Amino acid sequence: LKAFTLVALNTGMRRNEILALTHQMIDRANRLVRLTTTKNHEARAVHLNDTAFAAIESLPRRLDGKLWPWTPNQASMAFQRAVRRAGIPDFRLHDLRHTFASYQAMAGTTGKALQELVGHKDGRMTARYTHLSADFLRAAINAVQLGGTPANSGAQGRRQGVTQTVTVVTKPL
Repeated sequence: LKAFTLVALNTGMRRNEILALTHQMIDRANRLVRLTTTKNHEARAVHLNDTAFAAIESLPRRLDGKLWPWTPNQASMAFQRAVRRAGIPDFRLHDLRHTFASYQAMAGTTGKALQELVGHKDGRMTARYTHLSADFLRAAINAVQLGGTPANSGAQGRRQGVTQTVTVVTKPL
């Protein structure tokens, strides 16, 4: 279950996309997976970061070529049991997809790139998947300060060693 969770968390793939993976779908040289069966019926390539690639490589080879031994329901139930044992309230397997999208957005992945990573046809759906943390939004608002003098708050909430002065010139209407 750990490898499955790491792949979900680091690729943003849907549960059924992950469960459908076979060794033949993995392009190890380019570190990507070629999905042929997706929810929106369009084939796509999913790039694997080091963590997702290592998780896949850690799996024992199965005779049937599949990576996972579970049906969709079995995977969801196993995940729910693990979440319950960990004491995490109100968290579903699909939430890993939202977590992936949110962390990608907070790392600077935007627009079309984020949409492609999660495999959405419509950017509005991608926007629904991204949930920005309060710390991220606080850092974003403090990164640009126009006019006035920022309050001396020490290193807290500011990037240390970075000072930026922005002059705003306005024209009368």
